[in-house]
This record gives sequence, C-alpha cells and structure tokens, in this order.
Amino acid sequence: MIAATLLAASGCGIETSGVVDHGRAPVVSFEPTFITVYLLRDRRLFPTRVAAPSNAIEDVVDALFKASDQPPSGLGSDLRGFTHRDSQLSRYGQPARNDPDVPRGLRLHVFVGGDGRLSRAALAQLTCTTAGLRSREIWVVQITQMALDGTPHNRGEHVCSEFRDLASPETQLPP
Repeated sequence: MIAATLLAASGCGIETSGVVDHGRAPVVSFEPTFITVYLLRDRRLFPTRVAAPSNAIEDVVDALFKASDQPPSGLGSDLRGFTHRDSQLSRYGQPARNDPDVPRGLRLHVFVGGDGRLSRAALAQLTCTTAGLRSREIWVVQITQMALDGTPHNRGEHVCSEFRDLASPETQLPP
C-alpha cells in the first residue's frame, strides 16, 4: 500500500525538493494617520496635526483627548482631566423617502466623562475637531457629560460655526 502511494505521488509530475527560503514572512506594519485636532493657544482654537490609528470617529476623538492630556509645547486644552466614554452616529434631519433634494447628514453624539463643567472652549474643541469628519457629513455634534456618579448632563448640540469667535486669527474652522 505504501509503495503504491509513493509510486502515485512520484508519477504526478511534482519534483521533491528541500526547504526553500523566500525571505521574511509578511508583516502588517502600522503607519499612523495624521489628523487635525483643535487645541488651545492663548485661549483660542488652534489646529494641530496628531497621529491616530485611523480616521475613524472613535480614533479621532481618542486622539483629541490624548493630545489634550499631553499637549505640545505652547498649547493647552480645556479637555484635560476629562475622558472620552463613547461616540455614536445617527441620522440628522427629516427622513425623506427617496428624495435626493432633501439633504440628510449625521449627528455625532459624544459622551464625555469627568467632574466639573465642560467649558465653552472644551465644547468647541470637540465640535470643531469632529465637524470635518466623514466628508463633512457630520452636521451637528451632541455632547453629553457623564459625571463620576453616572449622572448624564446634556451639553447641547453644536456646530463649529458657533465658535468662530474662539478661532485664532490665522485659523479657518470647518463649517
């Protein structure tokens, strides 16, 4: 039986050989995506490029909080001491069945943890950082602050344009 198997294997046209080395095994390498977050310089919104794992909403908001905890020299953040709990996307606007003339965008709901009240500058940092995401489909950012005891506090719905007065003179904010 073994002889028949060996005979059949040798007759299939495949030559036997030893181990052949073809170089290193393939490896997935991580290259960060650079995104723009809004930190504060002289109490004004200032765009800053930071690394994030991707441009997914969760990664962008996490990158903003990470940069806020350790801002580059000369920059600050009113998000310091707060944490990103969650982010959720939902449709914004009236549902219109198959009507291409009725635009619909997205609402981003960001949940922030921490005690103390989020300042207007902190709301601006969150809103303007996320406003330009997903090809500008995010029309409004809703912010809920979760106190340490778990109590939710609605901080409203915001668009970046309401914070134009906080922009640095050389900074053009997203819509």
